[in-house]
Amino acid sequence: MAWDMQWYDDDHSILLFTVKQGSTWNDFDGAMHKYGTELRQSGKTIHAIIYNEYGFPKANPIPHVKSQMHMLSEFSYRGLLITVSPKGSTSFLQSVAELVFRFMPKEMKQGVFVKTMDEALARIKQEQTTFELPA
Repeated sequence: MAWDMQWYDDDHSILLFTVKQGSTWNDFDGAMHKYGTELRQSGKTIHAIIYNEYGFPKANPIPHVKSQMHMLSEFSYRGLLITVSPKGSTSFLQSVAELVFRFMPKEMKQGVFVKTMDEALARIKQEQTTFELPA
């Protein structure tokens, strides 16, 4: 698979997918299925970061983004799905994702696009504080 998967943290609350050059939309599908498998097995909130410095394949992303977001919608406890693209190569995909999200239920609108890992981790930290109970 052209996407490496590893846990970013010791708590297994953040999955990091690193896109390799030459990846395909089928690789994206496979990575999202792995994310779903981890969610299903853990039963807890897991955030996913896609680190992509190469850009996405040129083929039509709409069927892939739509089907994978639909598959992930079964997990009400899923975390953020953050795409980190330091070269800003995701503007087209971001536009497509925003279009797809427009027709999805409100609770599925958890995709975020950022330029650095620090931004991604800050967004996750911010999201995690919304789940904490007051003392």
